[in-house]
Amino acid sequence: LVHKQAYYEKENYRAVLNLPEIKSNLFKSYDQYLRLTSFYKLENWSEVTKEKTPTGLPSSMQQKLDFNRGEAFLKQKLLLKAKNAFQDFLNKYSQSPKRIDALFYLADIELDLENRKAALDIYEKIYRFYPLGDRQNIARDKLIKGENFDELDTDAHIERINQLQRAAQFKKAYKELSHLKKIALPQ
Repeated sequence: LVHKQAYYEKENYRAVLNLPEIKSNLFKSYDQYLRLTSFYKLENWSEVTKEKTPTGLPSSMQQKLDFNRGEAFLKQKLLLKAKNAFQDFLNKYSQSPKRIDALFYLADIELDLENRKAALDIYEKIYRFYPLGDRQNIARDKLIKGENFDELDTDAHIERINQLQRAAQFKKAYKELSHLKKIALPQ
């Protein structure tokens, strides 16, 4: 396992995969993690989705594998499997930083499956509850392009404004705390 980890850290993913699988139940899940993430890094999508994701890993590792699995299904154009994978991800990891990415993938999948209403509902959810994401305006643009922006109820816009105000207050408070820290703890 130490050899695999060393190869993985050096980004030598083929070497990770060339070493024999570990049979010990104590390390099997971590071995599978290294193998699956190596397949992912090598863009071998079918191998990423061939096995079930191992259990018993720390949450951050489990999240990564589950998210990668959804992306691998998507890369293989297995839209229904990708949709299920991302829905499972969203249900399982409600506080994940990858949540907005999973929502975007899910909305795009719904569009590809010609479920326009479901896609626009997801874009509305992103618009309403995630105004500060890196891609904050993509959802708004998709709603405008889909001619649904004008149909949004007032509550959706108010919720977005409230989210933005909370973020602005947080930023202001952070600035004030930083200033107080400089005053209270001179270097």
